Amino acid sequence: KLCSNLLVKNLCTSDLVFDPGVTFSEARRADPACRGVFPMPREMAFPVPKGEKWHDLYDYIRFPSEGTRLPYDSIQKSRAGPAAGTAGDARLPCCSVHVCIAVKSRSGAAQAVPRLCLCGGWKTDLWGFALPQMPRQCPVVTKTIPEVHPTAPGPLRAVLAGDQELQKNQRPHSSGDAGQSPAACDGGIHVYAHQGAPRSALTATVSGFGFFQRLLPDPILKLRTIIGFGGCSTKWVLWTRDNAAVVYPCHAVIVTLQIRTGEQRFFIGHTDKVSALAFNGNSTLLASAQAGPLSVVRLWDFPTGSCLSVFKTHVRSLSSLSFSYSGAILCGVGKDGHSKTMVVVWNAAQVTCGGEVAMLAKAHTDVDIQALKIAFFDDTRMVSCGRDNVRLWRVRSGALRSCPVSLGEYHSLEFTDLAFEEGHAAEREPEDRTLFVCSKSGHVLEVDYKNVCMRSARRLLPAQPQGCRRQDKAGSSAGPGIAINSISISSTFCATGSEDGYLRLWPLDFSAVVLEAEHEAPVSSVCISPDSCKVLCTTAAGSLGYLDIQSRAYNTLMRSHEDSVLAFSVEGIWKQMATVSRDNTIRVWDLTSMQQLYDFTAAEETPSAVAFHPTQQILACGFDSGMVRTFSLAASDLLVEHKQHRSDITGLTFSPDGNFMFSSCLQGTLALYSCVVQKSQVLRVLGNVVARDAGSGPDALVVSGDSRLLAFVGPSKYVVTVMETCSLDELLRVDISILDLNGTALDSAVRVCFAPVPRGELLVSTSSNKILVLDAKTGRLVREVSAVHKLSCSSLVLSKDGRYLLTAGDKVIKVWDYQMRFDISSQVYIGHSEPVRQVAFTPDQQHVVSVGDAIFLWDFLALPAEGSPPAEYANPLLFTAGSSEKPKDASETPRQTVPLPSLSSPPCLDVSSAHRAGCQSIFSESDKEEEADLPGSSRMVVNGDKDASVLVESVRNEELIVVRPKASQESSRSPGKSANG
Repeated sequence: KLCSNLLVKNLCTSDLVFDPGVTFSEARRADPACRGVFPMPREMAFPVPKGEKWHDLYDYIRFPSEGTRLPYDSIQKSRAGPAAGTAGDARLPCCSVHVCIAVKSRSGAAQAVPRLCLCGGWKTDLWGFALPQMPRQCPVVTKTIPEVHPTAPGPLRAVLAGDQELQKNQRPHSSGDAGQSPAACDGGIHVYAHQGAPRSALTATVSGFGFFQRLLPDPILKLRTIIGFGGCSTKWVLWTRDNAAVVYPCHAVIVTLQIRTGEQRFFIGHTDKVSALAFNGNSTLLASAQAGPLSVVRLWDFPTGSCLSVFKTHVRSLSSLSFSYSGAILCGVGKDGHSKTMVVVWNAAQVTCGGEVAMLAKAHTDVDIQALKIAFFDDTRMVSCGRDNVRLWRVRSGALRSCPVSLGEYHSLEFTDLAFEEGHAAEREPEDRTLFVCSKSGHVLEVDYKNVCMRSARRLLPAQPQGCRRQDKAGSSAGPGIAINSISISSTFCATGSEDGYLRLWPLDFSAVVLEAEHEAPVSSVCISPDSCKVLCTTAAGSLGYLDIQSRAYNTLMRSHEDSVLAFSVEGIWKQMATVSRDNTIRVWDLTSMQQLYDFTAAEETPSAVAFHPTQQILACGFDSGMVRTFSLAASDLLVEHKQHRSDITGLTFSPDGNFMFSSCLQGTLALYSCVVQKSQVLRVLGNVVARDAGSGPDALVVSGDSRLLAFVGPSKYVVTVMETCSLDELLRVDISILDLNGTALDSAVRVCFAPVPRGELLVSTSSNKILVLDAKTGRLVREVSAVHKLSCSSLVLSKDGRYLLTAGDKVIKVWDYQMRFDISSQVYIGHSEPVRQVAFTPDQQHVVSVGDAIFLWDFLALPAEGSPPAEYANPLLFTAGSSEKPKDASETPRQTVPLPSLSSPPCLDVSSAHRAGCQSIFSESDKEEEADLPGSSRMVVNGDKDASVLVESVRNEELIVVRPKASQESSRSPGKSANG
């Protein structure tokens, strides 16, 4: 059995004895084959730089070893050179060989190949040998390596199952018999180490084949909440069978959200954005497709959250998935390498029993497919719709074939979604059903599935202005219809979601609108719950909610940014977080309920930096225009605009005491503001001091914990400058490029971070993927950490107690032991599908926030420091303030349920209107009076009231039925109006 912590790509056996230190050229000259030794095959040869020797770079372990001893007597390191003495070696705890497997060679002789099980508490290499802590100049030769037993007391050692008997036979040895080989208790294999092995008293943990000292607890982060929805598409959302939760993608993570408690569960494994989701009939199997050129499909056991299968799709990008009711058949639609539509059908019947997913059939087609669903009454039948076509598909004899539905005059429509009629009558055949298909032109077609023909058509048209003559014939309207993006059918009613932002409920004959809800953005998808009591709705703006039909209440489950999140800031008194995004919005979130509180919009500007005042309800934001604005959240007012910069704001921060604010821009300008009064004032502006080519980021400017020092990268990217905060007088300048004497390229600084004040250290992440720890007063290099991330570190921050370091790079987050005391001093966490822009601790150090494609909130599970008093901790998301005054809404016990969404839309702030007179109008509160009858962000009207918003015209069956919504007089905003107002 091969034990390894690496991915084993290949394994082979041979009757030849290979010597890795012999090259092919040496083999030709010396002809070592006559001695029974051969050079390593080219595919297995390790690279050796010119002038170096193989044995100086690598360790070669031959197992079983050479000699007259039996294979289970020892393990030998094969090295060139004389044998080293063993009298001074120390011992490691031995381990036994529990299993021996007989393997026959070609000659017929059977050899016992033992299965190795290692135990120990020291840093080891692949086979359990102690690794030296310092580089050695010459190889260490060991023929017989004595055991090592720790004599110093240390923490408890993890014990493998079945090793209790082994521990009974182990006894501590004195230093006098350190050179003696112990007797094997059961003829087992003993693993040895040199005396120079480290003896630190750190916690040892099992790592498959040996023991390593690593950062504990593991995991130290646990994903708690994700604020975000969509990523690749906003139309994929599913109900669970019990109607208690919804499932939706958030970029590369699949989220299950309990609608009553707000609790989230995550399915993590995709490396790119999730492009499609599908459930089987009883919600036990979940299928998810990954976007990108390497498109894969994952099948999940939904109750347990485990991944049952991962397989390639042979499709460049999957855009749609559909599961059969039984879960035996899975169908997907995508594009091949030539951008041609491809339909693939897989057999997933054996996946729950540990079997593989097999492809049943595939077909290439020139027709466009926007939606495809498997018929719930027949696993071999499917139906699709797209531009200019509605097609029926069937799998027979390993082939996938289709036939078009004759659409007559509607053949040129762009169809967007489809749904089968629910329910079944005993006197009807299973396939005798109606298929509903909706289109961008507002048409809803009823298709006879059994006879492959169209029965009737209806159209949704915008209301005509008052005073205009209505056309006499329903089908003669030439105006554009309201695009219907999604349709969902239950046994009693139908739900449609349209481009005008309306969710509408209809009877199955479409005679009148029963209920409707208005949204601020086009509706992407609708989905009726299995019990037909709720309708799930998503919008193109990234919001997710559901309409409760019985109570006529709309509940918003999730709001999210429409583009990447650039930066964030968290304050601990009011427990709020502000984020800025490429979607030109600044949003303020409540960290207790994770609900959105405010929505700031900038029509022609992109916010690039944001910072909370540490003691007041003041928010500062920098924009790509160079403008820096401060807002009072308490008064809902714009406080002041600063125009000291002429380019994109790269850095914005307050001093911890709240007396100063600092900002920088791409042109290298640095500004100092006084924040003693509510309206900040400019004190000093310096030009060409911040690096222009260092790029923007949330950690461009950092202030020490005592509010005395300011650090940044500049005036060039190779230099880090430290200034006095109150005057911007330069105190220290460190050239990063000269600190790496062995490097071949100039190293530049990327991000900076202050350690807690007692340490007096400044951390600098560099372009060579290192973190340099400098003395903040002298600039002396204290230590460095190499290979922090594959790419440069985009964000780094230290915990307040100085024990843990957070770093972000590429798409991962790492938590480090700041002292680097362990063999494995970091833990890596995935989940983001885009580069992580910023990572930070919350003010109470109980959570970690990371942003990029979405907002991730993690529980920080670090153990308290030894000797520290127990923290007074009430709510996991109620932060402790610096003052003794307690927030009014603080609770002594953790909340049992997450608060329900707010009764109105978050207030919107249009920051682009800052130059207009009357700044009070810049922060518009929500329209509570107009939406008093609707909990949530949508407006509802019930059919039969005097303010009903649709007018229904009935005509004969052979004529076109037109449904015209009239203009709503009481609507708070028109569907076409943006949310900025």
